[in-house]
Amino acid sequence: MPTEPKPDFLEILLVLTKHQVRFIVVGGVSAVIQGAPFDRLRALESLEAYYRTSPQRKATPAAWRLLSPGHQLLMTRHGTVLWTFWA
Repeated sequence: MPTEPKPDFLEILLVLTKHQVRFIVVGGVSAVIQGAPFDRLRALESLEAYYRTSPQRKATPAAWRLLSPGHQLLMTRHGTVLWTFWA
Protein backbone atom coordinates (compact mmCIF):
# COMPACT_ATOMS: atom_id res chain seq x y z
CA MET A 1 0.00 0.00 0.00
CA PRO A 2 1.59 3.33 -1.03
CA THR A 3 2.09 5.90 1.70
CA GLU A 4 0.72 9.40 1.36
CA PRO A 5 3.30 12.18 1.21
CA LYS A 6 3.73 14.28 4.33
CA PRO A 7 1.99 17.63 3.79
CA ASP A 8 4.37 20.54 3.30
CA PHE A 9 2.21 23.41 4.49
CA LEU A 10 4.88 26.03 3.85
CA GLU A 11 5.22 24.95 0.22
CA ILE A 12 1.44 25.00 -0.22
CA LEU A 13 1.29 28.55 1.14
CA LEU A 14 4.20 29.67 -1.06
CA VAL A 15 2.54 28.32 -4.22
CA LEU A 16 -0.80 29.92 -3.37
CA THR A 17 0.93 33.24 -2.70
CA LYS A 18 3.02 33.02 -5.88
CA HIS A 19 -0.15 32.62 -7.94
CA GLN A 20 -1.91 35.39 -6.01
CA VAL A 21 -4.60 33.06 -4.70
CA ARG A 22 -6.60 34.56 -1.85
CA PHE A 23 -6.85 32.13 1.05
CA ILE A 24 -7.19 31.84 4.81
CA VAL A 25 -5.44 29.41 7.10
CA VAL A 26 -7.55 27.90 9.90
CA GLY A 27 -7.28 25.35 12.66
CA GLY A 28 -4.09 23.86 14.02
CA VAL A 29 -1.95 25.02 11.10
CA SER A 30 -3.06 28.60 11.72
CA ALA A 31 -2.32 28.33 15.43
CA VAL A 32 1.17 26.94 14.85
CA ILE A 33 1.97 29.59 12.21
CA GLN A 34 1.05 32.23 14.77
CA GLY A 35 3.34 30.65 17.37
CA ALA A 36 0.86 28.84 19.59
CA PRO A 37 2.19 25.85 21.53
CA PHE A 38 0.62 22.66 20.23
CA ASP A 39 0.31 19.85 22.74
CA ARG A 40 -2.28 17.60 21.11
CA LEU A 41 -2.63 15.00 23.81
CA ARG A 42 -3.03 17.55 26.61
CA ALA A 43 -5.67 19.38 24.56
CA LEU A 44 -7.63 16.17 24.01
CA GLU A 45 -7.35 15.28 27.70
CA SER A 46 -8.75 18.70 28.61
CA LEU A 47 -11.66 18.06 26.25
CA GLU A 48 -12.23 14.63 27.86
CA ALA A 49 -11.92 12.99 24.42
CA TYR A 50 -12.80 9.35 23.84
CA TYR A 51 -13.37 7.16 20.80
CA ARG A 52 -16.87 7.60 19.41
CA THR A 53 -17.05 3.90 18.51
CA SER A 54 -16.92 2.93 22.20
CA PRO A 55 -19.15 5.39 24.08
CA GLN A 56 -19.88 2.93 26.91
CA ARG A 57 -16.18 2.27 27.61
CA LYS A 58 -15.07 5.85 26.87
CA ALA A 59 -11.74 4.53 25.57
CA THR A 60 -9.34 7.46 25.59
CA PRO A 61 -6.77 7.98 22.83
CA ALA A 62 -3.18 7.03 23.62
CA ALA A 63 -0.29 9.13 22.31
CA TRP A 64 1.04 6.32 20.09
CA ARG A 65 -2.38 5.83 18.53
CA LEU A 66 -2.81 9.54 17.79
CA LEU A 67 0.43 9.45 15.82
CA SER A 68 -0.77 6.67 13.52
CA PRO A 69 -1.75 7.88 10.04
CA GLY A 70 -5.40 8.27 9.16
CA HIS A 71 -8.61 9.53 10.72
CA GLN A 72 -9.89 8.91 14.23
CA LEU A 73 -13.38 9.95 15.25
CA LEU A 74 -13.49 11.22 18.81
CA MET A 75 -16.20 12.58 21.08
CA THR A 76 -15.54 15.33 23.59
CA ARG A 77 -17.61 17.07 26.20
CA HIS A 78 -18.21 19.73 23.54
CA GLY A 79 -19.01 17.47 20.59
CA THR A 80 -17.41 15.43 17.82
CA VAL A 81 -13.79 15.84 16.68
CA LEU A 82 -12.28 14.27 13.57
CA TRP A 83 -8.59 13.72 14.36
CA THR A 84 -6.26 13.34 11.37
CA PHE A 85 -2.51 12.75 11.42
CA TRP A 86 -0.14 12.36 8.49
CA ALA A 87 3.02 10.45 9.25
